[in-house]
Amino acid sequence: MGQTSPGSSPHHHTIHILNTRLRAKEKLKRQEEMRCEGYQQRLLSRGVSKENVMLLPHDDTVPLPTPIRNDLAAFE
Repeated sequence: MGQTSPGSSPHHHTIHILNTRLRAKEKLKRQEEMRCEGYQQRLLSRGVSKENVMLLPHDDTVPLPTPIRNDLAAFE
């Protein structure tokens, strides 16, 4: 990629793209945090201990840790 001088139109365009991507990434992070907090609250309401809720992975592709599964099984 060629270099652009500050103040040039390509430079402004590049900065705009980077700022847009940064804002989008920050928005996704906030949404993920809110999703995780909501899931933690649901787990607490289903009898999972606070200590075990803290084990909840932020990656929803990772299986629930055994202590959380045990708490849920005991609740049901």
